[in-house]
Amino acid sequence: MNLFTQLVKDNQHVTLDFNPGKCVFPAGINEGDLVEVFCVGEYSDSDIDALDVYILDTVAKDIIGTQVNSETPLHITLDCRNGAKPVESGQRMLAKGSTPVESYSLGMFEAKYFVV
Repeated sequence: MNLFTQLVKDNQHVTLDFNPGKCVFPAGINEGDLVEVFCVGEYSDSDIDALDVYILDTVAKDIIGTQVNSETPLHITLDCRNGAKPVESGQRMLAKGSTPVESYSLGMFEAKYFVV
């Protein structure tokens, strides 16, 4: 079953849509595509370190900064401590915001399904 869609580079990933069995890629992105990911903010608390990121929709020429059909910000979880789970990164970032940084490219990530 396809658990979620993601962008992957090395040991980092950006979840695009967490919807087990029904997950999709944003319009214009297909499995295997290479997508440039940009960092626009940092999030850190006593439990979690993460990057606030966005991607460019090459079809609509627009910025995608949230997961598909969700308000959860696109993010890369760097570290979790004290029993925190990676899924909490986006939830905390949504609730508390991130510290803006000057936008920079994290490089090209491959669009993939996470299958279980």
